[in-house]
Amino acid sequence: MTDLYRAQGVLDRNVVKNKKIACFGFGSLGSLLGGDLLAYDWGAILLADPQNLERENIERHLLGASEIGKPKVEGGKRWLVSHGVPADHILTHVGNAQDVLKWCEEADLIIVTIDSRRACRDINAWCVDHNKPAIYGGVYPMGTGGQVIVVPNPKEACFACAEHMMGSDQFQDLQAHDYGIDIARLADELGGAQNAIPALRWSISAIASDMADIALSILTGKGGEEAPHVLIHAHNWESILNLRAKSAGLTSVANFIAQMPKLKLLPNMKLRWLPGDGVYELL
Repeated sequence: MTDLYRAQGVLDRNVVKNKKIACFGFGSLGSLLGGDLLAYDWGAILLADPQNLERENIERHLLGASEIGKPKVEGGKRWLVSHGVPADHILTHVGNAQDVLKWCEEADLIIVTIDSRRACRDINAWCVDHNKPAIYGGVYPMGTGGQVIVVPNPKEACFACAEHMMGSDQFQDLQAHDYGIDIARLADELGGAQNAIPALRWSISAIASDMADIALSILTGKGGEEAPHVLIHAHNWESILNLRAKSAGLTSVANFIAQMPKLKLLPNMKLRWLPGDGVYELL
C-alpha cells in the first residue's frame, strides 16, 4: 500500500490485513464513508448495492461522471484499486444485501447505509443471530443532519432496540432518495440545470466521517470496548436569500453549487423549495 505509511502509529498494518468488512449500500453516504475507511489493504471488503450511478448522484458521491450508468459497487471497486487496494481483496455484489449475508459469517464489522428499513431490519436480524457488530448510518431529509447507530454486540442491544428508543419504528420508509429535494424543479426548459443538485455533500460527509471514526475504533480496538449508542449529528441552515423559479439567478447559483466539488471545494450551500412563495431559498 503506497499510502499506508501515513497511518503509521494510527493503524496497525497487521490488524488491518486481518480484518474483513461488509458494506451494504454504496450511495452518497456509503461511498463517502468508503473513501474515508476502505482505502487500506483490509483482508477483505464486500461492497453490495443494487443500483447504477445516476447523474443526479454526482454532486454528493465519491464517483465521478465517467461511472454514470454503471453499477455503483463496480465503480467503487475501481476507485479502491486505483488507490492501491488489491483487486482480489474486494468482492462486489450488484443486488440486495440479503443475498450475500452468508459472506458476512467471517466479517469483523457490518456497515449499513441503506435507506430501506426492511433491509436494515433483515440485516439486523442476521447480525443478532450471528452476534456480528454493525454500524447503521443515515442522513435526514433536506440535509438537516443524520444519525449513526452503533451496535457492537447485537445480542445485548440491536438496531431494533435503537429504533424503538427513538420512535423511528413508527415511521414509514423515506420514499425520496434525494433527501427531500425535487431535483427536476431545478431544470430549465432546455434541461440546462438538470445536474445542478442542491449541496448535500457537506452534511453527508460529516456523517460519513463519524461512521469511519467509530468503525476504526471497533476494528482496531483503539478506543477500547465500544458501547452501544446512537450518535445524532444536527446541522443548522440559515436563509441567505430567495430566488424565483426559472430565474437567471437561480440557474447561476444552482450551477455554482453543482460545480463546487469539481473545483475541489466542499459545498456548504443548498436550495430549498418554498412552494407557497414560488421561490427557492438559498441556505
